Amino acid sequence: MNGNEVVRVIDKVSEGRGITTLRFELDRTVRPGQFFMVWVPGVDEVPMSASDIGKLKGITVREVGEATKALSSVKVGEMIGIRGPYGRGFMQPAGRYLVVGGGTGIAAVLPAIEMSKDRSIVDVALGARTSSELIFEERARKASDHVMVSTDDGSKGHHGTVVSLVDEMLSKRSYSQLIACGPEKMLFYLLEVCKKHG
Repeated sequence: MNGNEVVRVIDKVSEGRGITTLRFELDRTVRPGQFFMVWVPGVDEVPMSASDIGKLKGITVREVGEATKALSSVKVGEMIGIRGPYGRGFMQPAGRYLVVGGGTGIAAVLPAIEMSKDRSIVDVALGARTSSELIFEERARKASDHVMVSTDDGSKGHHGTVVSLVDEMLSKRSYSQLIACGPEKMLFYLLEVCKKHG
């Protein structure tokens, strides 16, 4: 069932500079990688990836426009509209897999990190412009034995883009699948790096 539902925000967490997670109860099955259409009463409806898919569902918002600013200012106890989930989502790969998240794209791939029952077969590369924008590192470390981070400015982890970090990782280990979410430019260069490593 993907119909409209109005839900009460029951948890709100600041994840980093201008980045907020809202959690709510929604009795629907959500797979890693799926998204919701989220409506802020009186403002607009925007697509938001699910960052939590368990008993509590969640979305993680970066303030960039009117709708995301309105979502970020929603308080615990207030209502938002939800449609979905939509999209095919990610399936559990066979064998070792690599999950790559850039910026707020980290929120979208987080459930894919957590879907494995074996934390030794999922490797993770997380990237952000600076350490204050690096989100969900601790949560990723609870689900994976091998989490690497990068920041463009070198304030934490690998100094450079997450794509250059993945390039290094792919030269040391092979994977059955790579799951990624981030800015379009990042995904373009990530595909080139994947091709390079076959």
